[in-house]
Amino acid sequence: EILEPTGLSYFFPIEKRVSVDSGYDSEMQQLLGGALRLERRPDHCIVFTATPQSATACHDVEMKNVALVSPYAYYELTTADMTVRDFSSIGIRNVKNVFSEITAEEPMLMQQVQSEAPKIRRETMLKTRFWDDDDR
Repeated sequence: EILEPTGLSYFFPIEKRVSVDSGYDSEMQQLLGGALRLERRPDHCIVFTATPQSATACHDVEMKNVALVSPYAYYELTTADMTVRDFSSIGIRNVKNVFSEITAEEPMLMQQVQSEAPKIRRETMLKTRFWDDDDR
């Protein structure tokens, strides 16, 4: 329970929290479970981690990742979208820059496939040639 002493429990209600006890098997399932509980698309979520494996898991589910350079060296956290030495160095502008690379891609609607080719009207001129006796 690190949220209570830091005063962050207000921002993370109990029903929105994901932990080992939530019943998810893998880290990717935990990340997606958190997005579901927040009712947000995964590509609109940011995860704060400290391991290269977590950064990779975030990218596998298309989440953004901010990695804390503490137990691992900076060069091991190159898969993270942003790396910081401590959380006090994170600003609104930095987080906004992490999301600035997002392109607003909405799923395309399925196009109806027509079973027959479209009909094109063409006017054709009919030329009639009469054979002469010499042409045969």
